[in-house]
Amino acid sequence: MFFDMHADVWTDNFWEYKKGNKDVIRNKYKEKFLKGGLSGGIFVIYLNVNKVENAEEYFFQI
Repeated sequence: MFFDMHADVWTDNFWEYKKGNKDVIRNKYKEKFLKGGLSGGIFVIYLNVNKVENAEEYFFQI
């Protein structure tokens, strides 16, 4: 099965992270993905490297 996650789950992941929740994809979505037959995915994350000092460090913070 292919799944176009677009930004909905990543947006939720961001807001959950801001509330202090960690590992949101695994804790909140993993079972739903597996139950729905999702067996893999490609997840693209855009960072504006012109607006952060260290893009790699920023990526791993969020």
